[in-house]
Amino acid sequence: MNMTDIILPAPRKEGGMSLREALSKRCSTRSYSSRPLPLQTLSNLLWAGWGFSHANGKLRTAPSSHNRQEMTLFVMLPEGVYTYDAKSNKLLAWMDKDLRSSTCMQEYATVAPVQIVLVSETAKVTGKTPQGVIESIYANAGYISENLYLAAAAEGLVTVARAMVPKEDVERALGLAQTQKITLVQTVGYAPEPEAGISLFRKMASYIYFTLLRVSGWRCPETTDTIEVNGQRLFYSVRGPMNGKPVVLMHGNGGSHKSMTTQQIQLAKAGYRVYCPDSRGQGANKPLEEYHYADMAEDCYCFIKALGLEKPVVGGWSDGGINVLLLEMAHPGTCSLIVAAGANLYPECCDDFEGFKAWVLEQGTPLALMMIHEPHIEPSELSAIACPALITCGSKEMITVAHTKLIADSIPDSELEVFEGDNHGSYIKRDPRFGRRMLEFLASHGY
Repeated sequence: MNMTDIILPAPRKEGGMSLREALSKRCSTRSYSSRPLPLQTLSNLLWAGWGFSHANGKLRTAPSSHNRQEMTLFVMLPEGVYTYDAKSNKLLAWMDKDLRSSTCMQEYATVAPVQIVLVSETAKVTGKTPQGVIESIYANAGYISENLYLAAAAEGLVTVARAMVPKEDVERALGLAQTQKITLVQTVGYAPEPEAGISLFRKMASYIYFTLLRVSGWRCPETTDTIEVNGQRLFYSVRGPMNGKPVVLMHGNGGSHKSMTTQQIQLAKAGYRVYCPDSRGQGANKPLEEYHYADMAEDCYCFIKALGLEKPVVGGWSDGGINVLLLEMAHPGTCSLIVAAGANLYPECCDDFEGFKAWVLEQGTPLALMMIHEPHIEPSELSAIACPALITCGSKEMITVAHTKLIADSIPDSELEVFEGDNHGSYIKRDPRFGRRMLEFLASHGY
């Protein structure tokens, strides 16, 4: 394990928003930005939830039955899992694996930068009936959760507490003892930036569509597995009939196999066998110290060969779109058709590259930094792509329409689709239009 403990700044215990104002702002939110929390903010939040409130080091900010203090906060971050040590004010390294998406089926679990898992050491709760133990630990978790709600409101964050969690699966993934039980998971982060050009009506319609689609997805349930390819163990999911024609979907930077759930279900319901791998170092895979698009594209090629997929359709969004282009350039004839959404040939593909670069440098992670150094694809190199291609973008996204048109024009047999009024992801996340366009494209080529 390459992780090290994180020394947190001293929590700020004075000043800030009044209790009454925090109470008025407290609410549950299920939409998040991926923007990371500064360590000072994280320190303030964890102290408010389960820190020590008295100088004698005996009393916490939240009560517990008989002051047993049986709760441990596991903090899931993109770089791994930590436990909160309130006495030393540190995050203690636990596991160098991003397990955020394991805590629920909703996409926001992957997007939100922090998942706080409340774990009770039930062996400390003595002198009670089994039912009494359950009542005690859930009551104590509720106190901590409310503190986190109020602290989030005071820090300008958004949050939601979730009890509907695949607890046993997450407990196994964390390597917990039998006496350690998950009670709640608290998702915390910043609210997403307003999406320009996306009407409230469209957002509501997309939400309703996605909800109904997920409900109907029981007819083509998702299965998951791992596979060793190109020196990496990749997690992946599969939906659709066993005899369905294969489609591989590749997610964007920092995403996972859940990022294109809408399209996965749409395609599976249409009879395709849909494979969604987590790219190296992302999703449920072990984080890496260095990332390159060419490696991810080669991973996908090896994934296709290892599973014996015969000339599949391969689609990708954002970084996944880049990887699709690189895959078919490096291994012509691998794919029957390709679909690249929101892809770019080089970093300087937007009107405000310097602003984007400043944002990436602020993130500072190896995965984010890759986006300002790669890719470097010459338009003429795209002529190596012999299969038909569908190239898409939103009219209001960061990557310019002109750049996307350059990609389409450089591929011999391609179609360009610009989604009017949409940004980089609004026509893909919880929205039926991209999946429908894919289905039209596949059908038009007899696939």
